[in-house]
Amino acid sequence: MRYYWAGIIALCVFCIISGLFAGKWNPFQLAKGEKGVLGENASYSASLLQMIIFTMLTVFAYTTVFAARVFEKEGAGLLPSLKEGDTWLGVPSNLLMLMGISIGTAVASRAIKVNQAENRTLPPNDNSSLTTYRDGKTDLVKIQMLIWTTIAVFVYLQILWRFMLNECYLPTATSCPKEWGNSLPDIDTAFLVLLGVSQAGQVVNQLSERTKAIVKIAISPPSLTLTTQKPNQPLTATATDSNGIAISDLPQDSWEWKSNDLTKAEVDKNGNVTRKATGNCKITATANKIVSNECEVTCE
Repeated sequence: MRYYWAGIIALCVFCIISGLFAGKWNPFQLAKGEKGVLGENASYSASLLQMIIFTMLTVFAYTTVFAARVFEKEGAGLLPSLKEGDTWLGVPSNLLMLMGISIGTAVASRAIKVNQAENRTLPPNDNSSLTTYRDGKTDLVKIQMLIWTTIAVFVYLQILWRFMLNECYLPTATSCPKEWGNSLPDIDTAFLVLLGVSQAGQVVNQLSERTKAIVKIAISPPSLTLTTQKPNQPLTATATDSNGIAISDLPQDSWEWKSNDLTKAEVDKNGNVTRKATGNCKITATANKIVSNECEVTCE
């Protein structure tokens, strides 16, 4: 029981490495996206979070058992046994598979977002979280995955506790299940299947989500005149999809307004144009890489 300190130290080292190399001292922050990147809203990725949880669980278990085998008088020491059939702290296959599945799901999710970005089919407003779809509705697949992950971690910690209590890490241990050997205990195959199915369901959900592709942006009015008596006027930009239907739920920060001559007129993030000097300029609006028509501005 006294060797759990080694696992705790290993987790602290894990946090230090995360902070030094990724700038995030809380490892769970590694599963969090950055706002505005590929339509993300700085929410956690369920698949990445699951991978980090099982990675930390494996690091904790491996280091704890390693310390017990090294410091116990009857342990295997630093070097593995040379007897045929002996195992020496091999990482359980199911735990490795769970981490691999989580990484695969995270990579697949990222690839889907990249493809949507390239084809300009990102959803106009991403409200996804650990428990919701991009449209903000409850995602039962994600909830199920989080529940099974929590249960799997709890069950595995109980198994590890029994493993250490019965000193199963010793070559002379006789009261341990044969499938454990003297290595780490593995996670139950049922959890592997359940979590694997949940991960697959998450990818399918992302592929099946309907997104709105902007194909055209029109500025209204198409031209305007600014005078010293009326130096300010607003412009309105309307985005439409391939069916000509207006997309009304684009977040405000999705728009980028631009004047080709700031000495004549400026435009703010809301489309309000301000006269600066006599002359002409053109105003455009951009969203999801689609550029609008040019609004002709005459400054008298």
